[in-house]
Amino acid sequence: MNRRDFIPLAAAGLLSGIAGFQGGRTTPLPGPDSAKVRLRKAQYEDDLTEFILESFHEQDLDVTGARVLLKPYLAGGANSTHPAVVAAAYAAVEELGAAQVWIGDATGGDALALAEAAGYRHRIPNFEDVFVDLNCDDVCPVQGFLQGPEVYFPDTAIRADLVISLGKLRTDRHYTVGGAITNLFGLVPGSVYGWPQGAHPLATAAAASELVRTFRRSFAIVDGIVALEGDGDPKALGMLAMGRDLVAVDATCSRVIGLNPKKIDHLRLSGAHGVLTEMGAEQTGESIESFRTSFRPASV
Repeated sequence: MNRRDFIPLAAAGLLSGIAGFQGGRTTPLPGPDSAKVRLRKAQYEDDLTEFILESFHEQDLDVTGARVLLKPYLAGGANSTHPAVVAAAYAAVEELGAAQVWIGDATGGDALALAEAAGYRHRIPNFEDVFVDLNCDDVCPVQGFLQGPEVYFPDTAIRADLVISLGKLRTDRHYTVGGAITNLFGLVPGSVYGWPQGAHPLATAAAASELVRTFRRSFAIVDGIVALEGDGDPKALGMLAMGRDLVAVDATCSRVIGLNPKKIDHLRLSGAHGVLTEMGAEQTGESIESFRTSFRPASV
């Protein structure tokens, strides 16, 4: 399948079909049997690549020959996804034979400057060659988003066989909790929909759930090693959360920080397969109880 063939399929809404294209093969998408969340005790000094590879193998994620977009959360300095997590994810997909790896975000500021401020340049091989400011990317239309007119997304995101959402676990004033799903708002180009992202027309809980469906070929790695509580205060948690079902991963993260995912709008709208319940996703690695703590909410 070439690019000309692939983009019309995306525009027709077939990204939410029962299978995804990866490197010339058909690979199952998340379903009832893949709502598995791996929690791992971790510090930034650990071998995070090995931790991520463990989760990939456990969940049968095959990236051989695939085009992979790593989507970090860029919010400035220590509030961004830590460079150790991004570098480890990059090394993991390279080790498993990905054909092309990009790192990109459509943040509300200068994405390259934010990535450099977070320390990515010093940790990512060939950083300038692989980093994409998704605000400056060509865009492609997707039809039927929220049953409305066409919506535009960066060409790099549409062409990727897999999007790995490298979210930062945090409390959020708009969505209560930030993680893998809210991180997908960084695939909405500000060059088309304006800034800040919290004010553009797609900044709704319903749009968040639609992003999950549009980019179903995804994997979540949530940086909770140092999370953010309140209005961005760092809180050491020592946790990585990983899985193919973004809703299950974020629901698990919500329970870790003392929140009920069934009361969080974008999770409730996105939820399927019972993943919002305590027993709805298979927990592997460490238990929720080994990390559970209460986070101060963000101010409204």
